[in-house]
Amino acid sequence: MHFRQLDLNLLVALDALLTERNITEAGRRVHLTQSAMSGALARLREYFDDELLVQVGRKMVPTPLAENLFGRRVPVHETHCEAAGAERCRFEAVDVSSHPAQGGGEMGGGESSAEKIP
Repeated sequence: MHFRQLDLNLLVALDALLTERNITEAGRRVHLTQSAMSGALARLREYFDDELLVQVGRKMVPTPLAENLFGRRVPVHETHCEAAGAERCRFEAVDVSSHPAQGGGEMGGGESSAEKIP
């Protein structure tokens, strides 16, 4: 499937919309306002020439095309972690107090106490 001229940020919005099936909650998930998420849905509808999500009572229900797209989605973060190995996906807190930008030591001189990832 080719996504010519599609703002790739809209794919993040689409994933949130299809997961939450609620514009407000999808917006919260990706740190957008309800209005911004509604605009993203409008652009997605135009791009795919499909409603993607339709209001049925108080619920948003995905169209067959949206179900097809949602079923094909690839969880990018998980795929990256599998490819890189679990060790590279762990979050490590780093003390930046000795970084020059924070008014600390010299750049490139000392070793950090944080685990280095090649």
